[in-house]
Parts: sequence; C-alpha cells; structure tokens
Amino acid sequence: MTRSLVDFFESDQALSVFRERLVWHVEFQVVDELGNAVDETEYLIRLARIAAGQRILDFGCGTGALCIRLAVEHGCSAHGVNISQRQIDTARLEASTRGLSGVEFALCDGRVIPCPSETFDAVLFQEALSHVPEKESMLGELRRVLKPGGIVAGQEWFLKNASDSEVSMANEIFRARLVSYRELAAAATAAGLSSVVTIDSSDLGRCSFSSRLDPHARRALENGSFGVGFFAARR
Repeated sequence: MTRSLVDFFESDQALSVFRERLVWHVEFQVVDELGNAVDETEYLIRLARIAAGQRILDFGCGTGALCIRLAVEHGCSAHGVNISQRQIDTARLEASTRGLSGVEFALCDGRVIPCPSETFDAVLFQEALSHVPEKESMLGELRRVLKPGGIVAGQEWFLKNASDSEVSMANEIFRARLVSYRELAAAATAAGLSSVVTIDSSDLGRCSFSSRLDPHARRALENGSFGVGFFAARR
C-alpha cells in the first residue's frame, strides 16, 4: 500500500464514511437466483456459501461491519484485517460493546496477512482489492490462509471499457488499480486459485447505488466504462 493511501484511510473523512457502515453495501440491491432482491453484502455471503461455525477473514474490514454481521446473523467467527489503526480501533470497540468474543481485528499492511496458513474457511472482501497494486501476489497470500477447498469471494469495482482519462477522472484513489474481470480471473489462476467466477451486477437486476457516486464516477459507470461486480474462486 502507498503512504498516501494509508493516510487517506486514517483520515477523518474516511473514518466518517466507514462509521456509516458503507451504506451502499446494504442499500445496493441485486436480484438473487430466486428473483428476490437482496443487499450486496447478503449476495456476497451467499456466493461464498457461508455457514454457521465457519471461521472467516474479512480483508480490508474497515470499521468491522461485515465481521459483526457474520457473527450476529450467521454464527461465524470473524477476523478482520485493515491498513488503518483508527478503523481497527473503532471496529474493536463496536465488537466489544456488542460482546462479540468471536470477532477479532488486526492491522495489516496489505501485503502479508498476519495469520497462519490454512486458517480460514473463507476470505471475503468488499472494495479492497482495487486498492492493492499487485493483485496476483495478494490473491496468493489470501490463498495461503485458506483451508484446502476454501473460497475467496468479494465485491469489487471493475474496468470494462474505460479510457485512461476516465480512469483518472472517475476516482483518484482507484487510479491505475482497477482491472477487468478477465484480468482478475487471470491473476487468481496464476495465484493458484481455481473455479474462478466473475459476475457483473448489471446481469443481476437493476441497482440504484450510482446516485451515491460523484458526477464523474457516475457518468463513467452509466456509460459502461466501469462495473461493479462479484468474484469468487477456490483453493
């Protein structure tokens, strides 16, 4: 991770956004295989086939919303890692306030997961890999901490038909870090993952979260330059 990116996530602005529990993760509706509208986080949990009693890693956990949801609603133990100490402290306080002993958080520099190999049944992420320059290396590290047969699954921004100027205009924090579905799938395969699946949200039904984006990003999304979608692969 670059120093500027760490500084951003340590900022008051970022902490304020993450304290609002990244509302677009729960207000962004997609349609599941049965035709029911579910929020993006629930779709991700179902995609990963999360079950009670599993141990889950949330890579890029922010202030802990996903970890807490996994514990409270799905009976999992959850371990979140993030580059911001301020966000980790906020997540720990929230989990402690709720009395969630099975939820833990740790500082992570975005390159090495501070956990033994073959620790987790699943690794989840939400808009985290877009901040990592070396996708293949990071996916290899996520594979390392997965148990054999485990799954890594996430929701992410993807390039579709974007020009360089649109990448720069859409969002400074993502500049030169977004990849296409094909590129991420290739990185996953090179990292030793298999059964790779990518799903564009536009194929799952209408979503309304684009109104939360700044005008440049919204225009790029609406003209097909960018997409929001899901990724899954197995060890």
